[in-house]
Amino acid sequence: MTATGLKPLSFRWILMGCIGALVLFQSVDVFLTYRATSLLSRSKLRHAIRPLVAPQEDDLLHMNELMTECLTRGDAIVSSRYMQPPLWRESDAKDILAEVMRCPEAEVFLPIGIRSYGYCEDAMAYVKFLE
Repeated sequence: MTATGLKPLSFRWILMGCIGALVLFQSVDVFLTYRATSLLSRSKLRHAIRPLVAPQEDDLLHMNELMTECLTRGDAIVSSRYMQPPLWRESDAKDILAEVMRCPEAEVFLPIGIRSYGYCEDAMAYVKFLE
């Protein structure tokens, strides 16, 4: 106890005060940024702030789909075409033949036993970009 009867501020309270000040500052910053963006969208300068869209976004989505196919589809033939259903051994022979005939010069074979994230990622990159 001090002479005035109050406890000195502990480290915990100082830390909590600093964290509170940071949260308050971030909240004000986000609010002002949101407000400035909404004002710009109504003005002639609405094209000044555009969302960041990578030109390869479609490629990334397709690579994600190919990775999922590789990891979950056992011994299926995974096509490099987007949204193409995988072919199985039991699939119609003419569908399998058509897929094999449109294959690029290089084919990627990935046995079932080693289908993990690293191997599937590399193999599907070859499948996607070897055309």
